Amino acid sequence: MLFQIPAANEPLLRALRAAAAAENGQLHLIDFGGSLGSTWWQHRPWLEAIPSVRWSVIEQPALVAAGQREFTMGPVRYFTSIEECGATERPTLVLLSSVLPYLEDPHGLLREIGRRPFRRLIIDRTGFVARGRDRLTVQQVPPSIYQASYPCRFFDRAGLIADLGPGWRLVAEWENGDDVDIDAEYCGMMLERHAP
Repeated sequence: MLFQIPAANEPLLRALRAAAAAENGQLHLIDFGGSLGSTWWQHRPWLEAIPSVRWSVIEQPALVAAGQREFTMGPVRYFTSIEECGATERPTLVLLSSVLPYLEDPHGLLREIGRRPFRRLIIDRTGFVARGRDRLTVQQVPPSIYQASYPCRFFDRAGLIADLGPGWRLVAEWENGDDVDIDAEYCGMMLERHAP
């Protein structure tokens, strides 16, 4: 999908600005599964006013190679892992936008994030079941985009937050408005570490 005209996801933008304000004007983040930095490029007109931005995208090797070759400019950098990113960057925030449902081990990633010294986590455009445990579904991509289907997970909210371990609290939550035909909703949330 192309974002030819920048359009802000307002709740996400508010969360990013709040995270930067809490860090004295620094927005140093990992955009895990961030493609070629589409969230940065989509929100760049509004984020460029933040005094210090470091946008580290973690992606699959082929996308990282393309990003490093064609899109590394300004604050955007590309890495294949949290470890590789940590060798040169010091992010305080992790952004997981529409990526957790498609990972083989999303709970393992959340436990890893919880063990590392990040101070904030934003989860956006993620499906949550109304009640019960995680639910694995098949997502059909609309033919107007391209023909495909993917496994897609809907999460138990409490279980997902518990994966981070003790010391994390939910500070904001918002609806994303995506429609689904199961008893679930898409939303976003910001969590902060409140204890070491």
